[in-house]
Amino acid sequence: METTSSTSTQAGVARSRPTTINAQTHFHDFASQQSSPRSTALPSPPDSPDSLSSLPSVTSSFFFSSSAASPHTHSHAHSDQLSASNAGLIIPSLTLPAALQRPSSYGQTLGEVNLLFLGPEGSGKTALADFLTECDDVVDVGEWEEIEGGRVLHASSDWIEEHDMHGLEKFEGTKNIRIVELKGFNVSDDPDAIVSSALEQIHTIFNDVQRQTGDTSPPSPLLHSLLSSSRSPLFTALVYVTATAFTPLDYSIIAALCSSIPVIPYSSTSSSSAISFDRDSCVSSQLATFRPRTAAAFRIGLFRSPQTLDLLRTEAADRYMRWRECNHAVSVISTSPEKARSRWWDKAEWEASISEDVARRVNACQAQAHSEPEHAKRLRERDSRLPCFSPALDPLHLRSLMMLSLALFSPRRSRQKSIRFNPPPSARRGWRWGLTLISVFCAGIGIGLALSGSA
Repeated sequence: METTSSTSTQAGVARSRPTTINAQTHFHDFASQQSSPRSTALPSPPDSPDSLSSLPSVTSSFFFSSSAASPHTHSHAHSDQLSASNAGLIIPSLTLPAALQRPSSYGQTLGEVNLLFLGPEGSGKTALADFLTECDDVVDVGEWEEIEGGRVLHASSDWIEEHDMHGLEKFEGTKNIRIVELKGFNVSDDPDAIVSSALEQIHTIFNDVQRQTGDTSPPSPLLHSLLSSSRSPLFTALVYVTATAFTPLDYSIIAALCSSIPVIPYSSTSSSSAISFDRDSCVSSQLATFRPRTAAAFRIGLFRSPQTLDLLRTEAADRYMRWRECNHAVSVISTSPEKARSRWWDKAEWEASISEDVARRVNACQAQAHSEPEHAKRLRERDSRLPCFSPALDPLHLRSLMMLSLALFSPRRSRQKSIRFNPPPSARRGWRWGLTLISVFCAGIGIGLALSGSA
Protein backbone atom coordinates (compact mmCIF):
# COMPACT_ATOMS: atom_id res chain seq x y z
CA MET A 1 0.00 0.00 0.00
CA GLU A 2 2.72 2.46 0.89
CA THR A 3 4.54 1.75 -2.38
CA THR A 4 1.41 2.31 -4.44
CA SER A 5 0.63 5.54 -2.60
CA SER A 6 4.16 6.82 -3.03
CA THR A 7 4.12 6.01 -6.72
CA SER A 8 0.83 7.84 -7.29
CA THR A 9 2.08 10.83 -5.33
CA GLN A 10 5.23 11.07 -7.42
CA ALA A 11 3.19 10.79 -10.60
CA GLY A 12 0.94 13.63 -9.43
CA VAL A 13 3.94 15.79 -8.66
CA ALA A 14 5.41 14.97 -12.04
CA ARG A 15 2.20 15.94 -13.77
CA SER A 16 1.87 19.27 -11.90
CA ARG A 17 5.55 20.29 -12.17
CA PRO A 18 5.51 21.38 -15.85
CA THR A 19 2.58 23.73 -15.22
CA THR A 20 4.35 25.41 -12.33
CA ILE A 21 7.55 25.85 -14.31
CA ASN A 22 5.67 27.14 -17.31
CA ALA A 23 3.89 29.75 -15.19
CA GLN A 24 7.20 31.01 -13.82
CA THR A 25 9.04 31.03 -17.16
CA HIS A 26 6.24 32.48 -19.28
CA PHE A 27 7.84 35.88 -19.84
CA HIS A 28 11.25 34.25 -20.31
CA ASP A 29 9.77 32.14 -23.09
CA PHE A 30 8.33 35.26 -24.76
CA ALA A 31 11.70 37.01 -24.60
CA SER A 32 13.50 33.98 -26.07
CA GLN A 33 11.03 33.83 -28.91
CA GLN A 34 11.63 37.48 -29.73
CA SER A 35 15.43 37.21 -29.60
CA SER A 36 15.71 33.97 -31.61
CA PRO A 37 15.69 34.43 -35.38
CA ARG A 38 13.79 31.15 -35.75
CA SER A 39 11.05 32.11 -33.32
CA THR A 40 7.51 32.69 -34.46
CA ALA A 41 5.08 35.41 -33.47
CA LEU A 42 2.41 32.87 -32.57
CA PRO A 43 2.55 30.74 -29.43
CA SER A 44 3.46 27.07 -29.89
CA PRO A 45 0.69 24.51 -29.62
CA PRO A 46 0.30 22.86 -26.27
CA ASP A 47 1.42 19.47 -27.61
CA SER A 48 4.50 20.90 -29.35
CA PRO A 49 7.88 19.96 -27.89
CA ASP A 50 8.98 23.63 -28.11
CA SER A 51 6.15 24.77 -25.90
CA LEU A 52 7.01 25.58 -22.31
CA SER A 53 3.47 26.31 -21.30
CA SER A 54 0.19 24.55 -21.60
CA LEU A 55 -1.64 27.95 -21.88
CA PRO A 56 -1.42 30.30 -24.92
CA SER A 57 0.53 33.54 -24.48
CA VAL A 58 -1.94 36.39 -24.05
CA THR A 59 0.77 39.01 -24.38
CA SER A 60 1.98 37.81 -27.75
CA SER A 61 -1.53 37.55 -29.17
CA PHE A 62 -2.30 41.08 -27.98
CA PHE A 63 0.69 42.92 -29.46
CA PHE A 64 0.85 41.06 -32.69
CA SER A 65 -1.97 40.75 -35.17
CA SER A 66 -0.46 38.45 -37.88
CA SER A 67 1.55 35.20 -37.78
CA ALA A 68 4.75 34.36 -39.63
CA ALA A 69 5.73 31.03 -41.15
CA SER A 70 6.86 28.63 -38.45
CA PRO A 71 10.09 26.74 -39.10
CA HIS A 72 8.85 23.88 -36.99
CA THR A 73 6.63 21.13 -38.22
CA HIS A 74 3.02 21.72 -37.14
CA SER A 75 -0.29 20.31 -38.00
CA HIS A 76 -2.01 22.15 -40.86
CA ALA A 77 -5.34 21.94 -39.13
CA HIS A 78 -3.99 23.50 -35.96
CA SER A 79 -2.24 26.32 -37.89
CA ASP A 80 -5.41 27.17 -39.76
CA GLN A 81 -7.29 27.28 -36.47
CA LEU A 82 -4.78 29.72 -34.91
CA SER A 83 -4.73 31.91 -38.01
CA ALA A 84 -8.51 32.15 -38.00
CA SER A 85 -8.58 33.02 -34.29
CA ASN A 86 -5.96 35.81 -34.62
CA ALA A 87 -7.32 37.35 -37.81
CA GLY A 88 -9.66 39.72 -35.91
CA LEU A 89 -7.08 41.14 -33.47
CA ILE A 90 -6.09 44.81 -33.91
CA ILE A 91 -3.64 47.11 -32.17
CA PRO A 92 -5.64 49.57 -30.01
CA SER A 93 -4.94 53.30 -30.41
CA LEU A 94 -5.55 55.86 -27.66
CA THR A 95 -6.30 59.48 -28.54
CA LEU A 96 -5.00 61.84 -25.85
CA PRO A 97 -6.34 65.39 -25.47
CA ALA A 98 -4.23 68.29 -26.63
CA ALA A 99 -1.67 69.49 -24.14
CA LEU A 100 -2.60 72.60 -22.21
CA GLN A 101 -0.66 75.74 -22.91
CA ARG A 102 1.73 76.57 -20.12
CA PRO A 103 0.96 80.02 -18.63
CA SER A 104 3.67 82.65 -18.72
CA SER A 105 5.01 84.48 -15.70
CA TYR A 106 3.23 87.64 -16.83
CA GLY A 107 -0.05 85.79 -17.25
CA GLN A 108 0.12 84.25 -13.78
CA THR A 109 0.45 87.70 -12.18
CA LEU A 110 -1.83 89.59 -14.56
CA GLY A 111 -4.92 89.82 -12.35
CA GLU A 112 -8.31 91.11 -13.49
CA VAL A 113 -8.44 93.06 -16.76
CA ASN A 114 -11.81 94.53 -17.74
CA LEU A 115 -11.94 96.50 -20.99
CA LEU A 116 -14.88 98.35 -22.54
CA PHE A 117 -14.79 98.77 -26.33
CA LEU A 118 -16.76 101.58 -27.96
CA GLY A 119 -16.70 102.98 -31.47
CA PRO A 120 -18.57 103.43 -34.74
CA GLU A 121 -19.72 100.52 -36.85
CA GLY A 122 -16.95 98.85 -38.81
CA SER A 123 -14.17 100.52 -36.85
CA GLY A 124 -12.38 97.25 -36.06
CA LYS A 125 -13.35 96.68 -32.42
CA THR A 126 -13.66 92.91 -32.82
CA ALA A 127 -10.40 92.62 -34.75
CA LEU A 128 -8.54 94.54 -32.06
CA ALA A 129 -10.04 92.37 -29.30
CA ASP A 130 -9.05 89.17 -31.14
CA PHE A 131 -5.54 90.50 -31.70
CA LEU A 132 -5.09 91.32 -28.02
CA THR A 133 -6.12 87.82 -26.92
CA GLU A 134 -3.94 86.00 -29.50
CA CYS A 135 -0.69 86.03 -27.57
CA ASP A 136 1.47 83.75 -25.45
CA ASP A 137 0.20 85.31 -22.23
CA VAL A 138 -3.40 84.18 -22.90
CA VAL A 139 -3.88 80.42 -22.50
CA ASP A 140 -7.60 80.11 -23.21
CA VAL A 141 -10.11 82.22 -25.14
CA GLY A 142 -13.86 81.69 -24.97
CA GLU A 143 -16.61 82.57 -27.39
CA TRP A 144 -18.43 85.87 -27.78
CA GLU A 145 -21.63 85.97 -25.72
CA GLU A 146 -24.51 88.31 -26.42
CA ILE A 147 -25.53 90.73 -23.64
CA GLU A 148 -27.83 93.72 -23.47
CA GLY A 149 -26.35 96.49 -25.55
CA GLY A 150 -23.44 94.46 -26.95
CA ARG A 151 -21.49 91.28 -26.33
CA VAL A 152 -18.74 90.02 -24.03
CA LEU A 153 -15.62 87.86 -24.46
CA HIS A 154 -13.90 85.99 -21.61
CA ALA A 155 -10.27 84.88 -21.76
CA SER A 156 -7.81 83.36 -19.29
CA SER A 157 -4.13 83.91 -18.62
CA ASP A 158 -3.76 81.09 -16.08
CA TRP A 159 -5.28 77.73 -15.10
CA ILE A 160 -7.14 76.67 -11.96
CA GLU A 161 -6.58 73.07 -10.85
CA GLU A 162 -9.72 71.39 -9.53
CA HIS A 163 -10.69 67.85 -8.55
CA ASP A 164 -13.99 66.24 -9.47
CA MET A 165 -16.01 63.83 -7.34
CA HIS A 166 -13.85 60.89 -8.47
CA GLY A 167 -10.61 62.62 -7.50
CA LEU A 168 -9.50 63.30 -11.07
CA GLU A 169 -7.68 66.52 -11.83
CA LYS A 170 -9.43 69.12 -13.93
CA PHE A 171 -8.02 72.39 -15.24
CA GLU A 172 -10.19 75.41 -16.01
CA GLY A 173 -9.33 78.91 -17.09
CA THR A 174 -9.41 81.76 -14.60
CA LYS A 175 -11.42 84.00 -16.99
CA ASN A 176 -9.66 87.03 -15.61
CA ILE A 177 -9.80 88.92 -18.92
CA ARG A 178 -13.18 90.38 -19.87
CA ILE A 179 -13.80 92.46 -22.98
CA VAL A 180 -17.22 94.12 -23.34
CA GLU A 181 -17.91 95.36 -26.84
CA LEU A 182 -20.80 97.80 -27.16
CA LYS A 183 -22.85 98.03 -30.31
CA GLY A 184 -21.49 100.32 -32.98
CA PHE A 185 -23.19 103.59 -33.79
CA ASN A 186 -23.63 105.78 -36.83
CA VAL A 187 -22.83 109.42 -37.36
CA SER A 188 -26.53 110.27 -37.32
CA ASP A 189 -27.09 108.73 -33.86
CA ASP A 190 -27.69 110.88 -30.80
CA PRO A 191 -24.45 111.40 -28.84
CA ASP A 192 -26.35 111.49 -25.54
CA ALA A 193 -27.79 108.03 -26.21
CA ILE A 194 -24.33 106.68 -27.02
CA VAL A 195 -22.89 108.14 -23.82
CA SER A 196 -25.82 106.81 -21.78
CA SER A 197 -25.29 103.25 -23.04
CA ALA A 198 -21.64 103.36 -22.02
CA LEU A 199 -22.35 105.00 -18.65
CA GLU A 200 -24.94 102.32 -17.91
CA GLN A 201 -22.25 99.64 -18.08
CA ILE A 202 -19.86 101.72 -15.95
CA HIS A 203 -22.36 102.83 -13.32
CA THR A 204 -23.72 99.30 -12.90
CA ILE A 205 -20.36 98.24 -11.50
CA PHE A 206 -20.09 101.50 -9.54
CA ASN A 207 -23.41 100.85 -7.82
CA ASP A 208 -22.45 97.26 -7.00
CA VAL A 209 -19.22 98.40 -5.38
CA GLN A 210 -21.02 101.16 -3.49
CA ARG A 211 -23.55 98.71 -2.08
CA GLN A 212 -20.73 96.51 -0.82
CA THR A 213 -18.57 99.28 0.63
CA GLY A 214 -21.27 101.75 1.75
CA ASP A 215 -21.46 105.45 0.98
CA THR A 216 -21.56 106.88 4.51
CA SER A 217 -17.87 106.56 5.29
CA PRO A 218 -15.48 109.27 4.06
CA PRO A 219 -12.98 108.43 1.32
CA SER A 220 -9.97 106.56 2.65
CA PRO A 221 -6.64 105.40 1.18
CA LEU A 222 -7.54 101.83 2.13
CA LEU A 223 -10.61 101.81 -0.12
CA HIS A 224 -8.64 103.40 -2.93
CA SER A 225 -5.88 100.80 -2.67
CA LEU A 226 -8.41 97.96 -2.72
CA LEU A 227 -10.08 99.31 -5.85
CA SER A 228 -6.74 99.84 -7.61
CA SER A 229 -5.43 96.33 -6.87
CA SER A 230 -5.13 93.47 -9.35
CA ARG A 231 -8.51 92.08 -8.22
CA SER A 232 -10.45 95.29 -8.79
CA PRO A 233 -13.96 94.79 -10.22
CA LEU A 234 -13.91 98.18 -11.96
CA PHE A 235 -13.41 98.61 -15.67
CA THR A 236 -9.70 99.03 -16.32
CA ALA A 237 -10.19 101.35 -19.29
CA LEU A 238 -12.50 102.26 -22.16
CA VAL A 239 -10.98 101.77 -25.60
CA TYR A 240 -12.52 104.14 -28.14
CA VAL A 241 -11.81 102.56 -31.53
CA THR A 242 -12.26 104.40 -34.80
CA ALA A 243 -11.13 103.65 -38.35
CA THR A 244 -10.70 107.29 -39.38
CA ALA A 245 -9.38 110.48 -37.90
CA PHE A 246 -11.26 111.66 -34.84
CA THR A 247 -14.33 113.75 -35.63
CA PRO A 248 -16.15 116.31 -33.46
CA LEU A 249 -18.64 113.57 -32.57
CA ASP A 250 -15.79 111.43 -31.25
CA TYR A 251 -14.45 114.35 -29.26
CA SER A 252 -17.82 115.02 -27.64
CA ILE A 253 -18.33 111.36 -26.67
CA ILE A 254 -14.82 111.02 -25.25
CA ALA A 255 -15.12 114.29 -23.32
CA ALA A 256 -18.38 113.10 -21.74
CA LEU A 257 -16.93 109.72 -20.69
CA CYS A 258 -13.40 110.55 -19.59
CA SER A 259 -14.57 111.77 -16.16
CA SER A 260 -16.03 108.33 -15.36
CA ILE A 261 -13.44 105.94 -16.82
CA PRO A 262 -9.91 106.14 -18.28
CA VAL A 263 -10.39 106.51 -22.05
CA ILE A 264 -7.78 105.18 -24.48
CA PRO A 265 -8.30 106.69 -27.97
CA TYR A 266 -7.17 104.29 -30.68
CA SER A 267 -7.40 104.59 -34.45
CA SER A 268 -7.04 101.35 -36.38
CA THR A 269 -5.90 103.12 -39.57
CA SER A 270 -4.36 106.46 -38.59
CA SER A 271 -1.62 106.31 -35.95
CA SER A 272 -1.12 110.07 -35.99
CA SER A 273 -4.70 110.92 -35.03
CA ALA A 274 -3.98 110.40 -31.35
CA ILE A 275 -1.57 113.34 -31.44
CA SER A 276 -4.51 115.71 -31.81
CA PHE A 277 -5.57 114.89 -28.25
CA ASP A 278 -2.17 115.95 -26.96
CA ARG A 279 -2.68 119.41 -28.40
CA ASP A 280 -6.00 119.85 -26.60
CA SER A 281 -4.90 120.21 -22.99
CA CYS A 282 -8.45 120.25 -21.61
CA VAL A 283 -9.36 116.82 -22.99
CA SER A 284 -5.85 115.39 -22.79
CA SER A 285 -5.62 115.91 -19.03
CA GLN A 286 -8.65 113.67 -18.47
CA LEU A 287 -7.67 110.85 -20.83
CA ALA A 288 -5.76 107.74 -19.81
CA THR A 289 -2.02 108.15 -19.50
CA PHE A 290 -1.46 105.03 -21.62
CA ARG A 291 -2.12 105.94 -25.30
CA PRO A 292 -0.68 103.35 -27.71
CA ARG A 293 -0.30 104.15 -31.39
CA THR A 294 -0.25 100.55 -32.69
CA ALA A 295 -1.98 97.30 -31.80
CA ALA A 296 1.32 95.62 -30.95
CA ALA A 297 2.21 98.39 -28.51
CA PHE A 298 -1.27 98.08 -27.04
CA ARG A 299 -0.84 94.35 -26.40
CA ILE A 300 2.65 94.72 -24.96
CA GLY A 301 1.60 97.50 -22.62
CA LEU A 302 -1.45 95.57 -21.48
CA PHE A 303 0.11 92.14 -20.85
CA ARG A 304 3.85 92.74 -20.53
CA SER A 305 3.99 96.01 -18.58
CA PRO A 306 2.75 95.70 -14.97
CA GLN A 307 3.46 99.40 -14.38
CA THR A 308 1.10 100.42 -17.18
CA LEU A 309 -1.65 98.17 -15.88
CA ASP A 310 -1.24 99.47 -12.33
CA LEU A 311 -1.46 103.04 -13.61
CA LEU A 312 -4.71 102.32 -15.46
CA ARG A 313 -6.22 100.69 -12.37
CA THR A 314 -5.22 103.66 -10.23
CA GLU A 315 -6.86 106.07 -12.67
CA ALA A 316 -10.02 103.92 -12.71
CA ALA A 317 -10.12 103.99 -8.89
CA ASP A 318 -9.74 107.79 -8.97
CA ARG A 319 -12.76 108.04 -11.26
CA TYR A 320 -14.83 105.88 -8.94
CA MET A 321 -13.88 107.86 -5.83
CA ARG A 322 -14.84 111.06 -7.61
CA TRP A 323 -18.18 109.60 -8.70
CA ARG A 324 -18.77 108.37 -5.15
CA GLU A 325 -18.20 111.80 -3.63
CA CYS A 326 -20.37 113.46 -6.26
CA ASN A 327 -23.18 110.97 -5.77
CA HIS A 328 -23.00 111.36 -2.00
CA ALA A 329 -23.11 115.17 -2.25
CA VAL A 330 -26.17 115.07 -4.50
CA SER A 331 -28.01 112.69 -2.16
CA VAL A 332 -27.23 114.87 0.86
CA ILE A 333 -28.39 118.04 -0.90
CA SER A 334 -31.65 116.44 -1.98
CA THR A 335 -32.43 115.06 1.49
CA SER A 336 -31.12 117.63 4.00
CA PRO A 337 -29.48 120.95 3.06
CA GLU A 338 -28.37 121.54 6.67
CA LYS A 339 -26.50 118.23 6.70
CA ALA A 340 -24.82 119.15 3.43
CA ARG A 341 -23.39 122.32 5.00
CA SER A 342 -22.11 120.49 8.07
CA ARG A 343 -20.29 117.63 6.25
CA TRP A 344 -16.54 117.57 5.73
CA TRP A 345 -15.38 118.96 2.42
CA ASP A 346 -12.27 120.20 0.68
CA LYS A 347 -12.70 123.66 -0.78
CA ALA A 348 -9.97 123.32 -3.38
CA GLU A 349 -11.22 119.96 -4.58
CA TRP A 350 -14.80 121.20 -4.60
CA GLU A 351 -14.00 124.25 -6.70
CA ALA A 352 -11.73 122.27 -9.01
CA SER A 353 -13.87 119.32 -10.00
CA ILE A 354 -16.64 118.10 -7.73
CA SER A 355 -18.76 121.27 -7.83
CA GLU A 356 -19.12 121.01 -11.59
CA ASP A 357 -20.13 117.36 -11.41
CA VAL A 358 -22.60 118.04 -8.61
CA ALA A 359 -24.18 120.88 -10.57
CA ARG A 360 -24.57 118.66 -13.61
CA ARG A 361 -26.04 115.85 -11.55
CA VAL A 362 -28.52 118.19 -9.84
CA ASN A 363 -29.58 119.66 -13.17
CA ALA A 364 -30.08 116.18 -14.56
CA CYS A 365 -32.24 115.20 -11.58
CA GLN A 366 -34.31 118.34 -11.95
CA ALA A 367 -34.77 117.73 -15.65
CA GLN A 368 -36.00 114.21 -14.99
CA ALA A 369 -38.52 115.41 -12.42
CA HIS A 370 -42.06 116.18 -13.53
CA SER A 371 -42.87 119.77 -14.38
CA GLU A 372 -44.88 121.70 -11.79
CA PRO A 373 -48.58 122.27 -12.65
CA GLU A 374 -49.69 125.81 -13.47
CA HIS A 375 -52.24 126.11 -10.65
CA ALA A 376 -49.68 124.95 -8.09
CA LYS A 377 -47.26 127.57 -9.34
CA ARG A 378 -49.89 130.33 -8.95
CA LEU A 379 -50.66 129.22 -5.39
CA ARG A 380 -46.98 129.25 -4.51
CA GLU A 381 -46.56 132.79 -5.87
CA ARG A 382 -49.61 134.01 -3.96
CA ASP A 383 -48.36 132.49 -0.72
CA SER A 384 -44.99 134.15 -1.20
CA ARG A 385 -46.66 137.61 -1.34
CA LEU A 386 -48.65 137.11 1.85
CA PRO A 387 -47.09 138.46 5.08
CA CYS A 388 -45.74 135.70 7.21
CA PHE A 389 -45.08 135.76 10.93
CA SER A 390 -42.45 133.82 12.66
CA PRO A 391 -43.75 130.93 14.77
CA ALA A 392 -41.81 132.45 17.67
CA LEU A 393 -44.39 135.29 17.96
CA ASP A 394 -46.91 133.61 20.21
CA PRO A 395 -49.78 135.98 21.30
CA LEU A 396 -49.99 134.27 24.71
CA HIS A 397 -46.33 134.91 25.41
CA LEU A 398 -45.35 138.13 27.27
CA ARG A 399 -42.53 138.98 24.91
CA SER A 400 -44.73 138.42 21.89
CA LEU A 401 -47.48 140.55 23.37
CA MET A 402 -45.12 143.44 23.99
CA MET A 403 -43.76 143.24 20.45
CA LEU A 404 -47.26 143.27 19.02
CA SER A 405 -48.17 146.26 21.17
CA LEU A 406 -45.11 148.21 20.08
CA ALA A 407 -45.92 147.38 16.46
CA LEU A 408 -49.11 149.44 16.80
CA PHE A 409 -47.10 152.66 17.10
CA SER A 410 -45.93 152.54 13.48
CA PRO A 411 -49.41 152.99 11.99
CA ARG A 412 -50.07 155.60 14.71
CA ARG A 413 -47.01 157.60 13.61
CA SER A 414 -47.99 157.45 9.97
CA ARG A 415 -51.51 158.52 10.81
CA GLN A 416 -50.28 161.54 12.76
CA LYS A 417 -48.28 162.64 9.74
CA SER A 418 -51.34 162.39 7.57
CA ILE A 419 -53.38 164.38 10.10
CA ARG A 420 -50.73 167.08 10.20
CA PHE A 421 -50.99 167.72 6.50
CA ASN A 422 -54.71 167.01 6.25
CA PRO A 423 -56.31 168.00 9.56
CA PRO A 424 -59.59 166.24 10.30
CA PRO A 425 -62.81 168.20 10.81
CA SER A 426 -62.89 167.28 14.49
CA ALA A 427 -59.81 167.15 16.75
CA ARG A 428 -61.62 165.07 19.32
CA ARG A 429 -61.44 162.04 17.03
CA GLY A 430 -57.65 161.94 17.38
CA TRP A 431 -57.86 161.91 21.18
CA ARG A 432 -60.25 159.01 20.98
CA TRP A 433 -57.82 157.01 18.89
CA GLY A 434 -55.03 157.77 21.29
CA LEU A 435 -57.01 156.69 24.33
CA THR A 436 -58.03 153.53 22.53
CA LEU A 437 -54.46 152.61 21.72
CA ILE A 438 -53.26 153.32 25.26
CA SER A 439 -56.09 151.25 26.70
CA VAL A 440 -55.30 148.33 24.43
CA PHE A 441 -51.63 148.58 25.33
CA CYS A 442 -52.33 148.57 29.07
CA ALA A 443 -54.82 145.74 28.74
CA GLY A 444 -52.29 143.67 26.83
CA ILE A 445 -49.64 144.23 29.47
CA GLY A 446 -52.05 143.22 32.21
CA ILE A 447 -53.18 140.10 30.46
CA GLY A 448 -49.60 139.11 29.74
CA LEU A 449 -48.55 139.58 33.38
CA ALA A 450 -51.52 137.58 34.56
CA LEU A 451 -50.80 134.71 32.21
CA SER A 452 -47.11 134.65 33.04
CA GLY A 453 -47.88 134.67 36.78
CA SER A 454 -50.32 131.81 36.51
CA ALA A 455 -47.81 129.80 34.47
